[in-house]
Amino acid sequence: MGTWGPGNLESDGALDWMAERSSTLIDEIWTALQSSSSWEADEADYDMLFVNLEWLFATETAGCFNGWDLPPVAELAPVMETWLAGWSDYFDGLSGPEFKAERGAVIRSTFDRFRAICEKYEAQRA
Repeated sequence: MGTWGPGNLESDGALDWMAERSSTLIDEIWTALQSSSSWEADEADYDMLFVNLEWLFATETAGCFNGWDLPPVAELAPVMETWLAGWSDYFDGLSGPEFKAERGAVIRSTFDRFRAICEKYEAQRA
């Protein structure tokens, strides 16, 4: 293990810890995206998914994220399409069409941000 600078993340140990935390976060997001319980806006998995995505965005922007364990982009699209279809069907009974459209736009934007991060790290792995 080595330290090469005075910064909080400038050591092998810090990078190992960051990779472990990132891997756990990615696993929780990927598992939730594949679970029908996360479609349901009144379930804890739904809230956990979006909190974890926002956490990923914040840590990635701050340079405190290791994206090597992100899912391949080719696997992402069908999972997100299935999730959106399930959410759309479930959400029909929860609110009016205006709010559903607004929430759907936010979710799509969130998924686009996640896909962009996955693309970024996939390009770095290539």
